Amino acid sequence: MENAGESLKWPKVLYTKMEFAMSVSPEAPSATKDPIYNRLEAWVKSANSGAPEGLKNLRQGSQTWTFIPTEKSLVKNAIVGIALAMAFSFVIVLLATRNIINTVLAILCVSMVILSITAYYAIRGYQFGTTESIAVVVLIGFSVDYIIHYSAEYMHSKEDTREDKMRQSLRQMGVSILGGFITTLGSGIFLLTAEFTFFYKFGETISLAVTFAFLIATFTYTALMKAMGPQDGCGNIPTCDKCMGKKDEVEKFENE
Repeated sequence: MENAGESLKWPKVLYTKMEFAMSVSPEAPSATKDPIYNRLEAWVKSANSGAPEGLKNLRQGSQTWTFIPTEKSLVKNAIVGIALAMAFSFVIVLLATRNIINTVLAILCVSMVILSITAYYAIRGYQFGTTESIAVVVLIGFSVDYIIHYSAEYMHSKEDTREDKMRQSLRQMGVSILGGFITTLGSGIFLLTAEFTFFYKFGETISLAVTFAFLIATFTYTALMKAMGPQDGCGNIPTCDKCMGKKDEVEKFENE
């Protein structure tokens, strides 16, 4: 028996594994998961520092943490994307309308739409995570659409006073903008019935974006333009039509 006992080979422990449940969801934003991850990392570091030799390789891991770097990148890029979109919108509106007053008022109203959506997120307790960062990318498009339609019609109006220019803009574009608002809102409302969190929040963002955009464009922007909108060439910027040989074409178009 002694010889037999000497020939036995006891198994070698390669690793041991402990599992425990966490109260955080994998779909939670990184702002919620980061504190928990950091606390676990601090505990692991403390345990390894006091462990004997050979047992200093304690690690913790979870599928919940795997998407944190990607999520942080999405959030950062969404914020940068909004800033770039606002800058490009300013330039495009300025070049299209050739009026600095109209451009400033239009971009101000677009900013109000975006701030309204972010304020709603704050009221609901939403943290800026993956779902919100992807949904907010389309926000700038919905925010600027209705306002630019009113803006372009106002600037092309041949009326003399602000009130008449804005009345023409509402008369010409109001029905089309209302129709676009209703159809887009309808598509967003259907997404609110989804059980998948991403689709629900995406539909929520679309519905709120077009609602705020329609209300601010139809009431706030029009009121601002009626009170301080450009008239009699006030706020117009110089153009290069003359040097490009297009002065006659522009004058002909404006007189039609």
